[in-house]
Amino acid sequence: MMTAINQVFDGPGNRPSSPDIMIVITGNSDGTNVTQAQQISASQNISVISIGIGNGVNQQELQAISGSLYRTLNTPDYGSLQGLLLEICNNLKGKSSFSIPGNLNGSGKK
Repeated sequence: MMTAINQVFDGPGNRPSSPDIMIVITGNSDGTNVTQAQQISASQNISVISIGIGNGVNQQELQAISGSLYRTLNTPDYGSLQGLLLEICNNLKGKSSFSIPGNLNGSGKK
C-alpha cells in the first residue's frame, strides 16, 4: 500500500480531477501495518477498496485495509474477481466521487 501511495498517487501520474482510489486484493493476511497505511491513504484523500479472495482471508484485516466495512468485499475465488472488478469500474466511470453500491455482493454478481 505504501508503494502505491508514494509512487502512484503522489507523482506525475496523479490526476487532480479524478478521485484517488486504491484497490487492494489479497488471498491471505499481510504482515505489514495496514492500519497505518490506511490512515495515510485517508489523510491524502485516497479511498481504499479491499477485496478478499477465498475463505482464508482475515476479515478484520480487510476492514483495516479499507477503513470501512462498506469498502470491504469478498469473492470466493480468482475466477470471480474479474466480474467484481468490472462492476466496480463500471460504477466509478465518469464519477467525481466514490462509493460502492450496496448491490455488490463480492461474487461479481448483483
